[in-house]
Amino acid sequence: MTSERSFFEIVKERSAKITSALNALELAEQSLEKTKTAAAVRGDGGLIDVRDLALNVITAKKHLDEALAFLIESQLDEEEKVVS
Repeated sequence: MTSERSFFEIVKERSAKITSALNALELAEQSLEKTKTAAAVRGDGGLIDVRDLALNVITAKKHLDEALAFLIESQLDEEEKVVS
């Protein structure tokens, strides 16, 4: 029973981490979409707000870093079990 519960907890935590990673990726996509729009505006000769551009890039990077961390964390329990 204990091993089943721990397996359940591992799967539950893994699912939560993967969900968090996917949410972070969606947020990064939103910031990247704004950055692509800014690039298109510049391509058409328009002016863009450089502060907004920097904020969007920084925000996208932050969310990509979060996604990376969540995906790695989702795998740590399994790797520890293999090592143990």
